[in-house]
Amino acid sequence: MKELDEKAFILELRVQFSHEALDLFENIESVLMEMEKGQSMQKIEELKRHLHCLKGSSRAVGFDNVAKISHEAESALCEPAVLI
Repeated sequence: MKELDEKAFILELRVQFSHEALDLFENIESVLMEMEKGQSMQKIEELKRHLHCLKGSSRAVGFDNVAKISHEAESALCEPAVLI
């Protein structure tokens, strides 16, 4: 019975993650579209926050590939070349 409860809990976490991830992807897309008009440190920081949230949430539910990609994208935004 405990194993079933744990599986149901993980499933519910993943359902909640899918809703949160969709919101984050929409936010990321919106920021990227705004950045096409012109970069700013504010927009870069906003993008990093969304990626950081996606990274943490995906790790929490065991989606390690999503976490890895989010981490790489977040790290790339810390590179000096991004600020040019």
